[in-house]
Amino acid sequence: MLDLVRAGCVAAIRQLAAVLLIGLAVFALTKVRVFIGTGHPIYAVQAGDQVSLFFAYADVLTAIAVISTCNRASQKTADSIRGASRLMFPTDPSRAADILQSLLWVPTAGFAVLALRPPPSILIQACNYIGFSWMAGIGWSGVMSVCLAVFGASARAASRASRGS
Repeated sequence: MLDLVRAGCVAAIRQLAAVLLIGLAVFALTKVRVFIGTGHPIYAVQAGDQVSLFFAYADVLTAIAVISTCNRASQKTADSIRGASRLMFPTDPSRAADILQSLLWVPTAGFAVLALRPPPSILIQACNYIGFSWMAGIGWSGVMSVCLAVFGASARAASRASRGS
């Protein structure tokens, strides 16, 4: 059973690491101020909508990169899906893999759209209540991009299983 979700689990771990690294980089960049000559900052980025939007696009692009990678976990998942598909439909061995593939690409596209949208208002209010209003946008896109990577890697494994490669 673990072999059927192995690609998604590996993708989740890789995407979570990427989200944390991007978060650290964005946090470091938002604290940078460059003073030249006059003593006035010419480059000062404040954490706001632009940073959250940058973070969302960076998360989605890294999730697409994680989905696109071909690794041993993806191959094992594809092999397991192919074997299960043959057991379900011996006369048409790629039928179940095709069905699974179509069912997994739909939430993958949905999570990509959700990652690029602003967070729900209840999440924004909860983050405002605890004093971390900036966390809503960054956390929302991070979680949605991890879900995107999980479903996308599983969908790609199902696609490989249906092609037989």
